[in-house]
Amino acid sequence: MEERLTNNMDIMSRNRSDNKSGQLLRCLLLASLVLLLACLPAPVHAAGQEGFCHDPSLEEDLKAFFLPPAGYLRRTSQGMCIAGNYIIYTRYSSDSTSTSYVVLDKEKGTVLGHYDFNTRHSNSLTYNPAAGHVVCVTNKHAYVLALEGSQLRMVADLTMPKNFCKVAYVAKKGGYYLGTSTEIFFSRDLKKFSRLFSVPKVAVNQGMASDGEYLYINWYRYQHNLIYKYSLEGKYLGSYSLDSSICREVEEIDFDSGRMYINVINSPSNGIYVTQNGHTLLAWKTEKEASCGEDGLMVSTCSRCGKRIEKVIPATGDHDLSGWGVIRAPGCLEEGLKGRVCKKCHKVFDQQYVPCTGHSFGSWKLKKKATAHSAGTAERVCQICHQVETRKIPAKGK
Repeated sequence: MEERLTNNMDIMSRNRSDNKSGQLLRCLLLASLVLLLACLPAPVHAAGQEGFCHDPSLEEDLKAFFLPPAGYLRRTSQGMCIAGNYIIYTRYSSDSTSTSYVVLDKEKGTVLGHYDFNTRHSNSLTYNPAAGHVVCVTNKHAYVLALEGSQLRMVADLTMPKNFCKVAYVAKKGGYYLGTSTEIFFSRDLKKFSRLFSVPKVAVNQGMASDGEYLYINWYRYQHNLIYKYSLEGKYLGSYSLDSSICREVEEIDFDSGRMYINVINSPSNGIYVTQNGHTLLAWKTEKEASCGEDGLMVSTCSRCGKRIEKVIPATGDHDLSGWGVIRAPGCLEEGLKGRVCKKCHKVFDQQYVPCTGHSFGSWKLKKKATAHSAGTAERVCQICHQVETRKIPAKGK
């Protein structure tokens, strides 16, 4: 028993020693990693023309934009959209008889005013910049509100053929994409509709938006939000997730200048949040230098999704011309060419033709003597192009 206890103590002593060695090794590895990261080029956060990062999580860049105080207008939020310089944000009453449309300054997030309309549940909003209209779809109605400055005015209440619960205006198509839970339709005037495609019902359907190039449909399951991305023709392209404790339920999304705006309810801090979700770019590298006559190219890679991003380096346009020189020497029967050449890009400028020189023949040489009965021949050769010219020598006769 005593021997076994001694052996166990020896093992414990060695384990403590091994643990200390392991901790020291981990500390050294961590310090080395910190030094290595410090030497790497800092990533650059990009948004806008590079598009949204395909990293499926949106939570990294999530920031609060407008958080109304508790009990704000004593209503619950539903639809939201970007409308020019403003954000239109709805708050509807518990009995759905009245909805307040709050107009926010898009840059500052300050309230510019609110306007009450009976648009019921007010599921989803979109903005048509060509007409200056905010459109709300809900309960088989489409409500059209004119945005005049920062003020809203109801101009139409249209009955819909289906219970559309989501809407997005797409400028490049010149019309509205409208959806039930599983079907997407298109309309230019909210009067005639054509069915485009179907989508699977993932969970509770919330809203729909477009960044001008794609459609995004958001779905909600308890504390789990998914945003599905589709082409405008209906091809599924992937999804984003929002499982943050900040955003327990996403009602509506919209896009502006490389940013996604998110309307959140039933969360610790309800309101509007924004995420760049742009690419996190590593240092730019020059792949091709720009010259005076040709664009160059810089490239980078997103450290999150691996996408290659390209950026054109404009051509300098400053040619460095040489003096006049022969580009192609004239031949005996072919014109030549002279001009000036850029020393950088080798493009030819101020081209002029040089007249052909004509042949420069040498003396005639006898190739075959003439006889009494047969003709002879003589030849001469051009000293420039080596063309041979032949002539006959008449027979001598009897």
